Amino acid sequence: MKRIFFSALAVLAAWACTRTAVPAPAVLQASLEEMDAGDTRSNVSDHGSFIWNDWDQVSVLTSQGQFVDFQLSSGAGTKTATFSGSLPEGASLGDVLVYPEGSHSVSGSTLYVHYPDTYTYPADTTDSRPVMVAALSGNSAAFKHVGGLMRIRYKNVPMKATHMVITFHKQVVTGDFPVDLSQDEPVAAMTDGTSQVVIHFTSPDTPTNTRHFYLPLPTGTLTDMDMEFRDGNDALIPGTLYSSHSVKTVTRKRLLRMPGLVLTVINAGIDN
Repeated sequence: MKRIFFSALAVLAAWACTRTAVPAPAVLQASLEEMDAGDTRSNVSDHGSFIWNDWDQVSVLTSQGQFVDFQLSSGAGTKTATFSGSLPEGASLGDVLVYPEGSHSVSGSTLYVHYPDTYTYPADTTDSRPVMVAALSGNSAAFKHVGGLMRIRYKNVPMKATHMVITFHKQVVTGDFPVDLSQDEPVAAMTDGTSQVVIHFTSPDTPTNTRHFYLPLPTGTLTDMDMEFRDGNDALIPGTLYSSHSVKTVTRKRLLRMPGLVLTVINAGIDN
């Protein structure tokens, strides 16, 4: 199992001014064990190893009941990173952490992790951002996956494409999902219904290209789904609609590889 360990250092000494105290920054240090084959990851280097991105953030629960985001401050491109952030005045570190940052919440004793319905991918990224949670105990926490990832590989993405729309006709994979942190293998489970995810990306600059998209998903079974590319006017690009009706299982901390897709153009004429 892949685990990330955070050591919460003591809140740095606050400095005082004549009228009000300034909230002190806090620092979290993260190190990573070796990946198991098939496990999901934050990002993948050219050699296939785990690395942190310089834009990575984690959401940290405070003693006041709200989440604050901590930004990676060092360690980008490596397996070990430091995250820094400021706590509200009068607050201390709580006992829940979530990666990546997002609209996560706690209601009573239940943690809800948020799976968004919109993503933006930089050009040629291998970013994946699997959802992970940790219960802070003392000064350390072991992150655990709560869902999996679906990899979409598409060759010859149309040059005018600006986003992909993925429609799940029988499963809800976006929104807020409860997670029981007391479980050895905590999960966020998809529910019955319909949902849609939009992935925005930088348009290709060549007609022959291969793009990889990694979509975080709660655990569960997928059945009917459609994928299509659209242009800047949100119009379907002909020939890019792909439908899947086979059963696909999303497992905690594993990668679900969709079949590789290739947009193929056939020139047709009439034989006199």
